[in-house]
Amino acid sequence: MNALLAEKKAAIHAHLSNNFDTPAVLDELNILIAKTNSYMAQPGIKYPLLMSVATYVSFIFKVMGLFYDDKFTVSEEEGASVNVEQVVAPYIDALSKFRDDVRAAAKNQVRSL
Repeated sequence: MNALLAEKKAAIHAHLSNNFDTPAVLDELNILIAKTNSYMAQPGIKYPLLMSVATYVSFIFKVMGLFYDDKFTVSEEEGASVNVEQVVAPYIDALSKFRDDVRAAAKNQVRSL
């Protein structure tokens, strides 16, 4: 999963450098999100890795003007425990919904042609 994240970061950077190729960036994010969803279904997942994916996808959404919430921060005070799954879940849900919305819009556009 970590290698996939690094690969997608490089690909997205290349697409953004290539005249801000938005469709290609969204394709890369779609793959990353789909693979992350599959990863989450496996036993032994690493929550810091999920946080890295969620943070990166949120960053790219902000770059593209698709995400305006600045509340995506996790800090651990001394003695306090953070339920990372509970923190990450809303972001993964939002990303999945966004992916589904993009798919539905693409299908509707193809049908109207």
